[in-house]
Amino acid sequence: MNQVRPEVFGFRDEGISNRHRKYGVSICACDEDFLLIEHNWGIPYAIVDYKMSPSYGKVDLNTPNMRAQATICTNSGIGFYLCYYWPDYGYGVVLEAGNYIAREVLSCERKAFTELGYVKFLHRLRGTVLEDSVKKVCNRTLPPVAKKKKKAA
Repeated sequence: MNQVRPEVFGFRDEGISNRHRKYGVSICACDEDFLLIEHNWGIPYAIVDYKMSPSYGKVDLNTPNMRAQATICTNSGIGFYLCYYWPDYGYGVVLEAGNYIAREVLSCERKAFTELGYVKFLHRLRGTVLEDSVKKVCNRTLPPVAKKKKKAA
């Protein structure tokens, strides 16, 4: 039996999301915790769905909501990424590719970055130059889930 999926993580103001769930299973919608459109002066380069570290390993990219986001990105010719971040570890991140464009850019399904490595990646997406002043404020700590032997990006 089809059912409306309950709120999963509860990290946001979920009032409108809960109200929309009352409309029934045939009116599917996707509410987002923290979705950013990575762009440069209005030209989109990627959509990144940010999740705090407690969500790591719990998000299924094959759910209808995630597939809908990936389809929007694929149809727009941009990458869709799931980005887990660790504020307690210098904002190191793990990026997971959500569509084939993201997999081609990352050259893999999942990759760990220091904050500096991630900011370099965001500049590479846009073809822009990372300023020295920004480099100075970025941390160089990998998230705790990253393998110690793997070199940080």
